[in-house]
Amino acid sequence: MLAKNKATVQKVIYNVFSKVLVGFKLESVDLYLGEHTKIVMHITPIPPLITELHINLKTPGLNPELSQVTGEVALKVEKELNQIFVGLPVSSISWSSGIFNTVVNYLLGRELPGFTSTFSIQEGTTTELNLTLIPEEMVVTHVTIDYETTDIPVWLVKAAAKHYQDKADLLRGLPVEFLIHYRVRLEKYLTETINDFSELQKLGMTTQLSIVPGEETQVVLHVASKCVQAKMEGRYFLGHEENFSNLQAFLGYNLGNFQVYSKYFWGDNPSGNWKVGCAIPIDENFSGGFEYEFKHLYRQLWLHYHFERGDYLDMKLGLDGSPNEATIGIYLNRYTNLEVVNYRKDFGLQLMFHF
Repeated sequence: MLAKNKATVQKVIYNVFSKVLVGFKLESVDLYLGEHTKIVMHITPIPPLITELHINLKTPGLNPELSQVTGEVALKVEKELNQIFVGLPVSSISWSSGIFNTVVNYLLGRELPGFTSTFSIQEGTTTELNLTLIPEEMVVTHVTIDYETTDIPVWLVKAAAKHYQDKADLLRGLPVEFLIHYRVRLEKYLTETINDFSELQKLGMTTQLSIVPGEETQVVLHVASKCVQAKMEGRYFLGHEENFSNLQAFLGYNLGNFQVYSKYFWGDNPSGNWKVGCAIPIDENFSGGFEYEFKHLYRQLWLHYHFERGDYLDMKLGLDGSPNEATIGIYLNRYTNLEVVNYRKDFGLQLMFHF
């Protein structure tokens, strides 16, 4: 029956779609009958056509300085929308709004997670998409900067970098989901915003920034010195024979393939109070060296191995009657280690504190 009325069916299809497809000229309708019938329509877009689609982005609630990051993401969405919609008739936007909305919402959900969006369309050869991004409920409410360094006292880094907190606060108001998705990009952006840590670089320090996302976001600044190493450490030893405590100041200078250093102890220390020495790297986490103590003329060869977690092994071999020492260090936190120590005359536990 369909075969007998093929011409009539084609005409009906033509009449319906020529009215529905606003913006297109329906050239012809071909009907291919069979178990799986196909309808093929030949259409031609009617000018004016969309030549460009532009996104006008608003992000209320976010720091305006973050517009560089959100703007870069919006440009990526804009580029994909142009690939889809450029060349379509301007008048087709009105009846294809459902398709348009679906595509826009999909791209925004993929590229801008953590935001809800509202948008309106201004039709024209240059079509304007007025887009407003609104952060969802789980946003960054607080940002702290945490400094990590093994080369120099943290208080010195904080003194040189005291204005960095203001820059880190740029992240406040961002959706946590967006921060997780673009963490690497935001780390790079924040580094550039802080001018590549120019104050620290002038002091001969290298820096690396990392972000730990959350409603209370943590910005971790890893700082290392290129040449000078200075640190303060405190120790409390509880042994079989005696207990004692001391405070150690360490100052080292890197000379390419090795380091020269000096140590001074206030308080009791079984191997003397004032030492000088040199350290030579053997492998990535393995080093060795020599120390000389002035008062008792102690001389020691030493080896140090540092594990990734922060634990370590130390061994000192005394020369010509100088004392031997062995230490197993257990990382507790960034400020404290627990050490199992064997001095020449005693064995016990020692707490070591970083300042």
